[in-house]
Amino acid sequence: MTNVFVRPEQFRGRRLLVTGADAHHLLHVLRLKPGDRFIALDGLGREYRARILIAGRGELEAEIEEERLRRTEPRLRLTLGQALPKGEKMEEVIRKGTELGMAAFWPLVTERCVAVPPSDRREGRLARWRRIATEAAQQSGRAVVPFVAPIRTWAEILTEFPRFDLVLLPWEGEGAVGLKEVLRGKESPLEVLALIGPEGGFSPPEVARAVAAGAKVLSLGPRILRTETAGLVLGTAVFYHYDEMGAPGTEI
Repeated sequence: MTNVFVRPEQFRGRRLLVTGADAHHLLHVLRLKPGDRFIALDGLGREYRARILIAGRGELEAEIEEERLRRTEPRLRLTLGQALPKGEKMEEVIRKGTELGMAAFWPLVTERCVAVPPSDRREGRLARWRRIATEAAQQSGRAVVPFVAPIRTWAEILTEFPRFDLVLLPWEGEGAVGLKEVLRGKESPLEVLALIGPEGGFSPPEVARAVAAGAKVLSLGPRILRTETAGLVLGTAVFYHYDEMGAPGTEI
């Protein structure tokens, strides 16, 4: 059934009020009508099976028939710090990263970024990125919408490292240490930060500052990956390594 994220104020006891774009999608795009059912998600890990009671103009009222936990979220929380890429690549990173299971996205301004939006456009860009994360979470059956943070500088990101159990920084200048070596023997961390550079990569001084702050520099192999590809490859590899890619309740 269709997934729709809802806010606490939309609940009326065992009733649920859906308005705006979500109501339009359910009633006019999917053509649902009274008696039809959909899944409401509270963004905190719970899902509600709801049956439409009343369909009005621009809104609907539904009855909650069943409530349960949705077990779709990885135990490992992976945050992707993505240096701003050119064009609309950031949108694709957020869309695919949400499908993969990433917990948050931190858009970064680094030394070699060439597509930094002016200050007066950043709010609009952030709103669009958050909308894309919500849509991707609904499409992929996520129980939680990943958080998309406002654009940050490299200096600001370095101060956040202590929050994480592990900080990974793929860099084309690293030729000896791969991801397998970095993760070997480490118990599953709860919080991981993956840092991805822009098209021109991180500068050596940026890498040095990150290492001094506790980041683990590694290679993703002999082939150069695009910036919009590298984070997804790294995320997939980390999830697989810690058995987050198997069927629910099973291990790989």
